[in-house]
Amino acid sequence: QPSRLTIVCPAFDPDLRQYTNDFSQENFIGNFQFGKIEDPLNPPYLLCNLCASHIMIDKDYKPVIYDFGMISGGILTDRTELTNQYVDGCHGYIDPVGARPGAWSEKCDVFSFGVVLLGLITNKVYTEEDFTSGKPSVHEWAWGEYRQQQSHSSKHNISLVHANIESELLFYPRDGTKLTNLAMQCVEYDPLKRPTMKQVVSYLLKLEIVQGHGNSLGIDQIPHGDHATDLANKLSEGFSEGNIIGDFEFGRVFRGKTAGKEVTVKIWKIPERTYVTCEYERRLWDELVLLQHPKFMSHPNMLKLVGYCFEGKQLAIVYDLKPLDTIHNLMVKDNFTWLQRIKVALGFAVLLNFLHHPVPHRIQYLVRNICAAHIILDQDGFRKLLDFGMLAGGILPERRFEKFHRRGAAGYGHYYIHGDGPLERRDDVIAFGEILLSLISKYFVNQEEYKAKLSVPGPSRSQFSLVNKTFMTERGFSSKDGIKITKLALECMEFYPSGCPEMKKVVKSLMKLHAVRNYGDEVGIKEMLS
Repeated sequence: QPSRLTIVCPAFDPDLRQYTNDFSQENFIGNFQFGKIEDPLNPPYLLCNLCASHIMIDKDYKPVIYDFGMISGGILTDRTELTNQYVDGCHGYIDPVGARPGAWSEKCDVFSFGVVLLGLITNKVYTEEDFTSGKPSVHEWAWGEYRQQQSHSSKHNISLVHANIESELLFYPRDGTKLTNLAMQCVEYDPLKRPTMKQVVSYLLKLEIVQGHGNSLGIDQIPHGDHATDLANKLSEGFSEGNIIGDFEFGRVFRGKTAGKEVTVKIWKIPERTYVTCEYERRLWDELVLLQHPKFMSHPNMLKLVGYCFEGKQLAIVYDLKPLDTIHNLMVKDNFTWLQRIKVALGFAVLLNFLHHPVPHRIQYLVRNICAAHIILDQDGFRKLLDFGMLAGGILPERRFEKFHRRGAAGYGHYYIHGDGPLERRDDVIAFGEILLSLISKYFVNQEEYKAKLSVPGPSRSQFSLVNKTFMTERGFSSKDGIKITKLALECMEFYPSGCPEMKKVVKSLMKLHAVRNYGDEVGIKEMLS
């Protein structure tokens, strides 16, 4: 069972506290649990050196952080407890309580955000010259001003907003008070009294300027959780049976529409008991990290991310893909032609070669649960890898030895896959061989047949073909190709590692086929090699 946390809410100002209390009655504990500790091996990202000079503004006044020199957490090394992690520069922005001893937390970033907010509303900035001359920082000055005004009036009338801003046409006095109180809560010396950034965002969205002029501020373009909540509500209502594409190892895949555009929706089905706490949340998190990496975003055989849902036990991803069907469903159909099957085989081999390609200072990727149900075609016939739930290596944490990640796809991969050792590259190659054999035979290969195919005497393999006879009259078919593909598939399914080829060799073998050399445009060579 996931661990339970007791949340202590500090005494915020009445407006903020009322909103937080309303939120906490239904959702606060659950969203904290899955929003903050959804992955014990991937702690939340911390910037640790946020300051005004590290925020760039584009021509539309959209802020972009451009310095990540001290970022910690997520898929990166967790450096929050290192005692030598001090910031050079950023004077006046760094949490004086949490950061200096080396005990970084997300509340350190909240403090830095509070200083940035103070600078925005007071027109003040703390420079190197100010630091050298010993002038008080912005937050030190603000506390002095705040306490001075507090001695003469209630906190609901305190405002540190600069006079020039107060004279602007769209300035609302109540917003000035609210922003002042919010900024002061963020720069509280006691980290426990500071709000979370989720609470800060919720509070900012309730400002009068935001409520009245949200469109001109571009609020509709800022992701603040409502899209995920809407998707969660739709997921709870369920999809119609007619939109089901098929099952993947951890749930189900559906056809869907968003803003009139056809998409593919993958929904995790979380069992009551899992191998480890937050196992499925971690699978979703890994996939999000992967699909937003520039190297994968540009690959033609990788899915494009539209959005995701991460609300309690509602886990889902939406892909920019107009789906046709999975290879599992198409495999036995007669209208799935020979050239289309060659296109799928070659494209998927190219993708696996891309994943297996060694990268300096990182281990190669292993998919580890390859099966026909995890390869999907779009309406144009381009194949995409659909599931990354057991992917390991590369930019993801090393998980080849974790037992709860050794499930594999039923019927595919090494039939000793559940042994004591870690999954290896040849397990992906073996699973590819089984898919290749199924593509040309229109027949799903199981483990017993897998052993039988490997027992075929060596000499007979030179003229041995498992191609379904219905393909022999099709355009692009060559009997020599059938023999070559059969031999290649059996080589991929070799039990002993020495006989199992690398995917680079597999791609070269497929490129030599008659169907590829003579029908390259139909097979999509240009798209694969672009």
